Amino acid sequence: MEIQLIKQVEFQNIDWNSYDVIFLSCGFEARSTHVFQSIPNECHEKCVILGFHPEKEILSRFNNRDIYNNFNLKSLIFSDPGGYDAAIKDKLELFSNNNNSIKIFVDYSAMTRLWYGYLITWLRYSGSVNSAIIDFCYVSGEYIGDFSNFQIKETIPLSGFEGATAGTRRTVALYGLGYDQYATLAVHEMIEPDSFICFMAANENDDDGLSIVSRENRQIIELSGRSPIILPFYNIENIVDSLIQVIDGLRDNDEIMVVPMGPKTHVLASLLASHKRDRLTCIHTVGERLQPVQVNARNNISCCRIEYK
Repeated sequence: MEIQLIKQVEFQNIDWNSYDVIFLSCGFEARSTHVFQSIPNECHEKCVILGFHPEKEILSRFNNRDIYNNFNLKSLIFSDPGGYDAAIKDKLELFSNNNNSIKIFVDYSAMTRLWYGYLITWLRYSGSVNSAIIDFCYVSGEYIGDFSNFQIKETIPLSGFEGATAGTRRTVALYGLGYDQYATLAVHEMIEPDSFICFMAANENDDDGLSIVSRENRQIIELSGRSPIILPFYNIENIVDSLIQVIDGLRDNDEIMVVPMGPKTHVLASLLASHKRDRLTCIHTVGERLQPVQVNARNNISCCRIEYK
C-alpha cells in the first residue's frame, strides 16, 4: 500500500472504539503510561504493550509495568529484536480479522523507532489488508536532569527504509539535530558523506529549545557551512513535505541518507518521507546513554493520521 494522506488530528476527538488495535509501550519514562490512562476500560482488550529487554528496574519502568498489570495487561518482551517484529505482525493480522481494512493507534512517545518503523513497513508491504488508517500519538515531555553522552556503537540502515543506491555518484546526509553535543559529529565521522544538511525542530512552546540545540551542535553546524533548516516540532505533515522538498532539490543520482537525532516527531517524519521517496535511506544509530533521563508527560499531545491504500 501507498501513503494517501498525512494530516494532524486532535487527541481530544479520538474515538477509542473505532480502533482495531492499540499499540503502547512500557519503558522507563514516566510518560509511557500517560495516554493509556485516557483509554476506556472496554478498549483494553485491544491494547498491545511492548516492553524492553532486559526488563531492569530503571526509573519508572516497574511503576509503568504495575499500572498495566493492574488491568491484566502484560508486556511483550523478547531478547531477540526479531521477536518484536513477529509479535507486531501477529497482532496486526489477528486484529485485522481477515478484513480488507484496519485502523491502528500507536503511542510512540517512549517507543524505539524499530517498533513503529516495522508498523509502517508492514502497512506498505503486507497484502493482508487493502486499506488502513494509523494514528500516531506523541506526548510532549519534560526532561528531568541533564543528558549524558550517547555512546554510538554503529550506524545501520533501518530495516524497510534502506533506499535505492543504484548509479550513485555522491552521498548526501540529512542530520536531524538534538540535544546530544557530540553524537552527530560521531555519526558524521562514521558515514563520511560528500555533503550534508542539518535540520532542527522549532517548538513554539519552548523558546530555549532551539538555542540549546544550536549551541550543542555548534561544531557540526559550522562544519556544514550553512544555516540549519528549521522545521516544525509537531506537525508531521509539514515536516514530511519540507524533507521531500529538500530531497527533490538534490541531484537525481545522489545517495541520500537521513539521520534523525532530534525529537521522535522528526524520526517518524523521516520514516514516512523514506516511503514517499525511495532513494532516501533512514540511518539508525545503535548505542546507549550512560545515564537515562526521566521524562514526565506534559499536557501537549499531538496526533498524526496516515491513510494507506
